[in-house]
Amino acid sequence: MRLALFVLGLLLIPVCSGLMRMLHVLAVHYPAKATVPILSLSAPVGAFLIGALLFTTIFMVVRFPAAPYIWVHELTHALFGLLSGSTVSRLVVDKEHGSVDITSPTMIGLLAPYFFPLPALIFLLLSSLLSFALPVGGTVAGAVCSGIFGFLWGFHGCFTLNALLQYQEDLDTYGFFFSVLFLTAMNLLVLCIALAAYSPIGWGAFFRELFLTQTDTFVFLWNGAWTLLAA
Repeated sequence: MRLALFVLGLLLIPVCSGLMRMLHVLAVHYPAKATVPILSLSAPVGAFLIGALLFTTIFMVVRFPAAPYIWVHELTHALFGLLSGSTVSRLVVDKEHGSVDITSPTMIGLLAPYFFPLPALIFLLLSSLLSFALPVGGTVAGAVCSGIFGFLWGFHGCFTLNALLQYQEDLDTYGFFFSVLFLTAMNLLVLCIALAAYSPIGWGAFFRELFLTQTDTFVFLWNGAWTLLAA
């Protein structure tokens, strides 16, 4: 089992590389039509970075209480437990720790709090519903929403990184190597989807670009590995 997870982890390395290339595409090749660039990047990506950096600064300067993150962490465990058909009971949260009892927890259920930024994704859903009333993708409204999403994602990112620097039984269950690469890939995918929602790229073009960046990355790494082996 551990060997299979290690191999899967290796396969996730080009996936992560392809997703990072997709973020570069969104940052450079799809500037918002109705807004000026921010930080020399497309408005949604620039606004996202400002929002994320704002929360990071607050997190580093002020002793931000951990209780809100612990609540979100355990509620995410519970949500994915319910979605997988498990029984959820005894959710306990205090200032420093939390726990929730889930029958038959799945891999996704165990790792979900580390890649599923619940507050940020709730905001993404609400702002996406707003797009039915007024344009969001590639507009000033989209840039503002992206900045707010970035602030909320900063909350997720800072506390998740802080948690990963400590021992986490959730990660040890499936091996640290695989778990970290899986979480990296999932976090990058969430960012790509969110920034695409606030960009003028359109979902058809987004998925085409995502497919191309993934296949190009796999081909590039395969050719590089084959060249090394043949040398």
